[in-house]
Amino acid sequence: MTGSLGARRLVLLVPTLLGVVTLVFAFLHLVPGDPVEIMLGESAAPADVAALRRDLGLDRPLPAQYARFLLRAARGDLGQSIAFRTSPRSSSRARRSSSRSAWHCPSAWPRRSDPDQPSTASRAWRASPAPACPASGSARS
Repeated sequence: MTGSLGARRLVLLVPTLLGVVTLVFAFLHLVPGDPVEIMLGESAAPADVAALRRDLGLDRPLPAQYARFLLRAARGDLGQSIAFRTSPRSSSRARRSSSRSAWHCPSAWPRRSDPDQPSTASRAWRASPAPACPASGSARS
């Protein structure tokens, strides 16, 4: 019984993922505004606009764009972040590692002066400066 339930859920996973990917693709194309114009600005040279359209694949027909989108999504390729000009995976990894490194340093851990008074303890923790962590050389902000 449990095996058939797991198999049925795995079979239903495929159309669900395909539907989600299709909705994401549709929303990306239904958003008002031209992505190339947003990235380069309104005063961009026509040659630059054409080159970026070619690089992003926006000069291809919509079915070809959808097929490329599906293949890249299946590989886990999320493209390039417009804000950070890097892949979303590397920019999120950098943010995670910087926040995680603070918790590896005991001086960055929250200190409580009185566990029975959480509001007083959190105010005291925020007000007191923490020593620099010897591993990273940073202090709690």
